[in-house]
Amino acid sequence: MDGYLAMPMGTFWLRAKRRKTGQPACCCKTFRPQIEFCRVRLRRQESLITLSYPGLSPLLLSAHHQASLSMKTVVAACTFCFVCCFYLPHSFGQQAAGDTIRVMPLGDSITHASDPGYRGFLFHKLKAAGYAVDFVGTMKDQPANGGDPDHEGHGGFSIGPGPSKADAWSNGRGNLFTLTAGFMQEQPDVILVLLGVNDYFNVGDLQPNYVPDQQGPARLANFVAEIHRHRPETKVLVSTLLPVKFDANFAQKFNDRLPAALADHKNVTVVDLNRAVGFVDGDWQADGLHLSESGNKKLADAWFHALKDVLNDK
Repeated sequence: MDGYLAMPMGTFWLRAKRRKTGQPACCCKTFRPQIEFCRVRLRRQESLITLSYPGLSPLLLSAHHQASLSMKTVVAACTFCFVCCFYLPHSFGQQAAGDTIRVMPLGDSITHASDPGYRGFLFHKLKAAGYAVDFVGTMKDQPANGGDPDHEGHGGFSIGPGPSKADAWSNGRGNLFTLTAGFMQEQPDVILVLLGVNDYFNVGDLQPNYVPDQQGPARLANFVAEIHRHRPETKVLVSTLLPVKFDANFAQKFNDRLPAALADHKNVTVVDLNRAVGFVDGDWQADGLHLSESGNKKLADAWFHALKDVLNDK
């Protein structure tokens, strides 16, 4: 008879398949390590244990002539599996190799920027740290410093729905809400949302009853709900609005109200990049709104620290 070794650890069951592959793997939710082959085959005339982990030589234990597995052998097998599934992945602090995470940088011109923008810096930091990521989106703009060109950044766009000045150069689709069905076809695992600054500059008289400080967080929460309507399992990291050089209190009320607006949403994390970036003179371009190279590096660092916790939990 063929059987599989089950360990008494609740969510641990070795007869599992790694996502998007046909390779046997542990289905431990947190780490999902890449055990290539870990099973106990019990036959009438042979007992065989073959255990292996990438980079390690296979461990083979066998007994013949109708011998049964000893308690010592079973304990050894369980110990090996425990080390592979819990200790090794935790030590390296990253998701299992082969589990490429689809990350979508989403927002306005700060996300769209490729001169160099923050996306290239972020992508290189993730790769250097050993994370298997693929940036996705319907837009393609290669950062000047290299990296993955895919993204969902749209210069001048507001949160939406509703009219904005960006309608003039986008066929009447100048907000991200109207694009949701399209970009969600990219099936992102994680979305980095940095959006809302254009609600202060590009909506105005087009929506006279809309005050971003007051209704902006609710609109952003509604946008996140629309994302999850298409793909509920997507992790969404929503940033507070970044500082600007010309107004120390810019969007302060928006940022203060954002956590409460998203409090009841699942798979959502509010990331306070406004505080995390630590911008100083020289981190903005001449307009005091868009970022210089040093500002983009700081933004990439802040996104990296927020994103790595999500990737480690994938």
